[in-house]
Amino acid sequence: MIRVPCALSGAVVITTLLLSAYASPAASATVQALYRSSAAGICQSSYPATAGALMRARPLALQNEGSSTAFVTCAFPTFGIGEGPGWPGLGLVLVNLTESNVAVTCTLVSGASRDGAVYYQPKTSTVPAGSVDSFMMFLPTEIPGQPPTIPSPNLSCALPPGVGIQYLWYYGDRQVGQ
Repeated sequence: MIRVPCALSGAVVITTLLLSAYASPAASATVQALYRSSAAGICQSSYPATAGALMRARPLALQNEGSSTAFVTCAFPTFGIGEGPGWPGLGLVLVNLTESNVAVTCTLVSGASRDGAVYYQPKTSTVPAGSVDSFMMFLPTEIPGQPPTIPSPNLSCALPPGVGIQYLWYYGDRQVGQ
């Protein structure tokens, strides 16, 4: 066991406190950050067992491996109270493992029922056959009133057989530093 003299450890503490008092505070900055989450982690099948639909959560996608359309709900992370109003843009990346182009419809559900302002913005995108990176994007300009961000975003998607959601992405301003 090593013992450190009390006078020495006290001097170290006092020196540390004095230096930290004179240190300049860290500058804060606003940076734009892009976040990405696997669909297997933040999406789930809307129905546990839909006739002919078979949803499989894989590390690379939440995939419809059944023979009929499956409905999936995805919940984006939201800010805590007072931490921020929402995301200025978000989207998803679709996968189509079939040999033909398919139409996928997703509905952005934005807002909170407690506020009485919930918006539904459907969007349909054609996903090419064999595609592993087909993007669908939602922006605040598509919401009535065009707010600067999308508050409390969630998605509901109808996935045809052979189609999956690989990941969801969202970006926004983030405070760094002090």
